[in-house]
Amino acid sequence: MDIIDPEKLKELEELSGGTKDLLKTLLDKYIVNAGSFVEQIRNALKNKDNEKILFAVHTLKGSSLSLGLIILGNKFTELNANAKQGDFNGFESAMNEVDVLLKEVEAYRKSLG
Repeated sequence: MDIIDPEKLKELEELSGGTKDLLKTLLDKYIVNAGSFVEQIRNALKNKDNEKILFAVHTLKGSSLSLGLIILGNKFTELNANAKQGDFNGFESAMNEVDVLLKEVEAYRKSLG
């Protein structure tokens, strides 16, 4: 499966006049912000700050899905549902999966030039 939904990719290209400029800008911002939120989640897990975890996961869910990063969006949707129920078991391994997926997003972004 592609790291970004082909339909969303087409939509973003149309919005930027057939170029990938808008996509590049959005991915640059996403990568920086996602890294910050992932760090917040890890710190909040250590400190057992459930509110911060829920806020960060919810934010990443929305931004991932709005960019068409379906795999990441689905992962954050799952984590969001678990966090709402106070279930943080497996969060650390899930965040390791997120790290791998974020590296894929970074590689994709670099491939755009």
